Amino acid sequence: MSGGIDSPVAAWYMMRRGAYVDVLYCNLGGVLTEAAALRVVEKLLEWAYGYDARVLVADCAPIADAIRRNVDRHLWSIAFKRALYRLAERAARRVKAEALVTGESLGQVSSQTLQALAAVEAGIDMPVLRPLIGLDKEEIVRMAQRIGTYDLSISVPEYCGIFSREPRRWASRGEIELIDLAVHDAVEAAFSSIEVFRKGELGSAAAALSSRLAGLAVDKVPDGAVVVDLRDQEAYIRWHLPGAVRVELDKVLDFVERTGRDKTYVFYCYEGALSADVAERLRKSGYRSYFIKIK
Repeated sequence: MSGGIDSPVAAWYMMRRGAYVDVLYCNLGGVLTEAAALRVVEKLLEWAYGYDARVLVADCAPIADAIRRNVDRHLWSIAFKRALYRLAERAARRVKAEALVTGESLGQVSSQTLQALAAVEAGIDMPVLRPLIGLDKEEIVRMAQRIGTYDLSISVPEYCGIFSREPRRWASRGEIELIDLAVHDAVEAAFSSIEVFRKGELGSAAAALSSRLAGLAVDKVPDGAVVVDLRDQEAYIRWHLPGAVRVELDKVLDFVERTGRDKTYVFYCYEGALSADVAERLRKSGYRSYFIKIK
């Protein structure tokens, strides 16, 4: 479950049929997106009667890094979906689940064409259930509003670090095999990072994340700070914060090492998820780093 609109609805349909549902959340955007996504999951699991659902949270930053380094840019979306399937299969066996459930519906985006779905599912030794496969977006939105997750889902910021602007709509078997090789170690790292929560623990977990977030966010740029724009070149040319420098995501560590640990850094991106993640990871490495949301 991403925390977006579709996957909670898919989970709800499974619970409606009497199935016990556990949740795997793949965290790409650090504390900002994790806090928002856990609130979506908490709301969804209000419908989970008679079962103390487990919520598995995996740090998927290694997967994103591996895809950016080793996979053709036009295949990033398919590669990420494939890595999620591999991770979910491992996680499902850990909790003795009998099937995977996704929020995919046919043909909505490039990674959900029939060819792409067949490619990412190839070799997965577990049933994959797609309750939303024949629904259109408007039907899914109406159901999300009905079950109470919609307003929370639209507040979850999107992580934009591994989504291609010109995505391929299919991948060959050979390309999927190369993707598996490229992400194998990263999937293992994400699996090893999994933390398991029970549904009754989600509120306190989200509150703790929000507390951490408060220390990373700033409303205005501190005097003398180095401002870093993580968006693409076109967006930067159209507009950027005064004095901001644009840095590719993969070059951020090199940039701050060259610029120095004595500086204060403020990052921004499109929705805040990517910049919050970068700021948090640099903070753990000893840098004075923050993120700021732009409108």
